[in-house]
Amino acid sequence: MKKIIRLVNILDEEVIDKLILFDRLVRFYSIFLRMWKKAEVTSDGRIVRVKFSTRKHGFESFTERVFPIEDIEKRICSYQIKIKKEFALRHENPRIQRMKNIRMWKNFIKTEKFV
Repeated sequence: MKKIIRLVNILDEEVIDKLILFDRLVRFYSIFLRMWKKAEVTSDGRIVRVKFSTRKHGFESFTERVFPIEDIEKRICSYQIKIKKEFALRHENPRIQRMKNIRMWKNFIKTEKFV
């Protein structure tokens, strides 16, 4: 989203709002992915790049999707549908269940008084 804000002078407000919405959707969708941990959306005003990345053992691997800015509405709809499907299956996703357990145990450790 930091790189989208730089485009305020170049693009109209409607396109910027769509880019910000798309950025939020992609970042939210990355929570449901098993392999990719981080998502980033960048744009130069004509082309939008979506980059999914992960870091393991000191190495970063990534995949990138590139599409023209005219297709942003199609991509927003596509990611909304993907999120709806994944959200319906969230109880079966091992990554989300692991994050939930970690959060639960951290809260337990914080609140528990050890003697």
